[in-house]
Amino acid sequence: MVNQQAIVKALINSGYTHTCISEDKVKKLGILIKPVNKSFKVFNADGTPSGHKQITHYANITFDTHGHKEQVEAVITILNLADMFLEHD
Repeated sequence: MVNQQAIVKALINSGYTHTCISEDKVKKLGILIKPVNKSFKVFNADGTPSGHKQITHYANITFDTHGHKEQVEAVITILNLADMFLEHD
């Protein structure tokens, strides 16, 4: 999907180390993906594993919130609660 818009449900949390997008949402929207340089596992704050497999791909996503645009690299994983988890500094 290039230069198309979609509304997604996202959770924002300052504790996240990466912005994540649902593998299902990527497939549904036909978003172009790229391989990460080195695959990695994701862990919760308590050290327990998060997700069901290693992160192997990411997508370049542009957010547009009331005219403010920002491009991020979102890693692709399995999410249950939302379409995206947004890392926030």
